Amino acid sequence: MPTKRLSMRQLREILRLRLQANLSVRQIHRSLRVSVGAVSKVLTQAQALSLHWPAIEQMDDVQLACQFYPNADTRQSTQFEMPDWREVHQELARKGMTKHLLWEEYTQQYPNRSYIYPQYCHHYQRWQQTQRRSMRQRHKAGEKLFVDYAGQTVPIV
Repeated sequence: MPTKRLSMRQLREILRLRLQANLSVRQIHRSLRVSVGAVSKVLTQAQALSLHWPAIEQMDDVQLACQFYPNADTRQSTQFEMPDWREVHQELARKGMTKHLLWEEYTQQYPNRSYIYPQYCHHYQRWQQTQRRSMRQRHKAGEKLFVDYAGQTVPIV
């Protein structure tokens, strides 16, 4: 299964360019500006599913999405699914977790009802602004040392 969810237009176009126009992976990559890895994964999965262009051409977007994203919610909707921002915030506290990774998981869960990445970030930022930010600490001067550090550790040799 492709790790990054492609739009149905991109998915269909990758399959058309390979199965009908017989272009190479690199030619498709340059034509659609989709990574070589993503093109390869789509084509590998299409081969595993024994899909051929005439059959793909007859499928609508929901049927095609069910083939490539079987566990995803493929219902058509004009309403976007709003993530649980409290859960997103907690996940971001984990080491190595990024907003982009969480957004990719979200788009795989709701392929037809998900926000694009900039909108996702915008809504998360708006949610963050509604949260109270206070960290009151009382301490005697010189009694404690505070170090502000966020990120990966650097090995010291």
